Amino acid sequence: MLIAVAVYFELLGMHSIIAGFLVGLILSDSIKHRIVANKLQTISYGLFIPIFFLVTGVETDLRVFLEVDNALILTLVITVGLVLSKFSSGWIGGLSIGFSKRESILIGVATISQLSTSLATLFFQWSQLLSLQF
Repeated sequence: MLIAVAVYFELLGMHSIIAGFLVGLILSDSIKHRIVANKLQTISYGLFIPIFFLVTGVETDLRVFLEVDNALILTLVITVGLVLSKFSSGWIGGLSIGFSKRESILIGVATISQLSTSLATLFFQWSQLLSLQF
């Protein structure tokens, strides 16, 4: 059912991230059994998320960086801003709850890897921006 609803949303023209989010909202209250929830989580992290990033990488047209003015600079600024904001929030959070500077730096570095949602949002916004220009 999960896959069928996601495919249906995709056929309606909805982006796969939004479709997956809506399917998750629909099914979140209906799945009560812990074993089923663990199996869905395993399938999601083992199959669907890697496929999403593979499709995102395949759909990325690197020629856009040469065709659109300042596209490379904008992408680098957004990426660096995302990484720095993730690091600084973890670092400041670590310091505010009493960790040492070294432990807070470790917390800041550990939060950087959680950029998957930011990357998906950036990809979606970038594709919308490019569709408006051409």
